[in-house]
Amino acid sequence: MHHEHTPEKPQDTLTGNAWIMPSPESARAVYQTLLSNVLLKRPEDWSLTSGYFNDQPVLVFLWEPALSAEVMATVTRVVTTAGGKEVKGEARESILVQIRGRRKKVMDHSPVDTVVMRHSKGKVWWEFDN
Repeated sequence: MHHEHTPEKPQDTLTGNAWIMPSPESARAVYQTLLSNVLLKRPEDWSLTSGYFNDQPVLVFLWEPALSAEVMATVTRVVTTAGGKEVKGEARESILVQIRGRRKKVMDHSPVDTVVMRHSKGKVWWEFDN
């Protein structure tokens, strides 16, 4: 099957999930584990971000429909094993809308570096609005 990649590809095909982590340390550990062991291929197909929402550490994962179910299951397993609890409802939508918007800005400026979206001050942690 042939897929054409164009720079104008819409960003809203991304599905997403967010988890509240037990501590910033656990969020950081899971983040590193996923980047180094699970999410090795095709960074244009996914985005992993860590941050705070309501002063709680969160991990946010966006993915294209093309991402394999196996990778998705592994991400979910790693996060939940570390104590991650899925963010539900409007809170999740709020986080995902913010991340999609920020990811689009990052991709518009530097399409290569989408693996780690750095905060404007150079931090990897994002503060999400409630």
